[in-house]
Amino acid sequence: HMPVLDGPALYEAIAARWPELTARIAFMSGGGLEDPSLQPLVEKGCPVLQKPFELTEVRALLERFSAA
Repeated sequence: HMPVLDGPALYEAIAARWPELTARIAFMSGGGLEDPSLQPLVEKGCPVLQKPFELTEVRALLERFSAA
C-alpha cells in the first residue's frame, strides 16, 4: 500500500500539475479490480496491472504508451 496517497489521489495530483501525463499513467494492484479504491482509476481508463502479472503484460503496456 502507498503510505501517503492512494492510487486515485496520486492520479489526481498528477492530473492537476501535469495533465498531459494522465494518458501515460498505469497502476499495479494486488487487490483485484473489484477493489473499490481502484474504480475511479478504471473509470478514467487507467490501466491497472493485477499482481501477479507477466512480463508480456508489462511489455504490452509499454508498447501501448510508446504508440500514444
